[in-house]
Amino acid sequence: MVQYDRCHPFYTNCYKCGRQCNVPFRPRLGQRVYCQECFEYIKAKRKIRKANKRTLRQFWSIGVKLFYVAVIIAILAFLAIAYTTYSKYQPMIDDYNSKVADMNAVYDRITAYTNVQKSSQDYLSSAWLSNFKGNIDEYQADGINATIAGELLLDCPYYDKGALQANSDNFNVSLETALEYYNTPSHTVALFNQQDDAYEAYPGGSTVQITVYRDVSDPSYNQLTNFLYSDNTVDDTYIPGSYVCVNFAVHLYENAESHGIRAHLIDIGLDNSPGHMIDAFDTTDRGIIYIDATGNTVEQKMRGSPSIPTTVNVAVGQNYIAQYLFPSGGWYCTSLGTINKVECVI
Repeated sequence: MVQYDRCHPFYTNCYKCGRQCNVPFRPRLGQRVYCQECFEYIKAKRKIRKANKRTLRQFWSIGVKLFYVAVIIAILAFLAIAYTTYSKYQPMIDDYNSKVADMNAVYDRITAYTNVQKSSQDYLSSAWLSNFKGNIDEYQADGINATIAGELLLDCPYYDKGALQANSDNFNVSLETALEYYNTPSHTVALFNQQDDAYEAYPGGSTVQITVYRDVSDPSYNQLTNFLYSDNTVDDTYIPGSYVCVNFAVHLYENAESHGIRAHLIDIGLDNSPGHMIDAFDTTDRGIIYIDATGNTVEQKMRGSPSIPTTVNVAVGQNYIAQYLFPSGGWYCTSLGTINKVECVI
């Protein structure tokens, strides 16, 4: 350690200002030496620099802390906005989804009406149409309610607007389809009996297709006979294995219903034959009238057998003996056998 000796100062030049100065130590070669004034200036400058660094570190620390505080505040604000948005729209979404579910449940019932592929006794009856229309009205009301609920979600920031439009489009198309089916005057379905067995018709043994009409009503006896008198079903030729009783019965059924007369197909079981099919009409003044419009074969026509619809007294245990609805002298019908089954097909 260099001992300071005030009595023997060392002279040198100040590194900063270049003036001669004395110092209380022997300067080493290359050592920077300052005079008193420059030394005090440099010392003060160093203090200021240290103070500035300390201040800068303090500001930086404060800035980092403020940044974290700002991030936390932003996260809290986002969560608050998200919670507020969720609290506002989620009940609306739940309500909308519930209304759409109700609407779809009703449409599932509607499809049971519009997808009918086979006949039944009540198909297109007044009760059937009333229930069908009731479901359509309910579907329309549910669809309107769902649409109104969906409009409230148009400004929801996170709900899929495409789903809203798709549900609305599906509702409009489905409603139009249901109304079109309801308003169509007739529909063609396969002919089935109560045991869900299909009736086969010729040619080819294919399932019988029958056209059912909606705007029909029970006729009076006079209306029925007037229609039968002008109907030409019985003029068709009976061709064994090709055009038989089922074809005649369906032909008369469709002709009657196309004229607004409600008809029914009756499956007759006979003890000595595979069976027989005829038509029935529930007249307003004489009750049920059974009509057999099965035509003649070519041979029968050649013999001059009249092509006239017949009426039958149908009851299990009785002989099936038809009588000409419009008497023709010299001609009568023989028994086809004993009736053992009477079933209304449609």
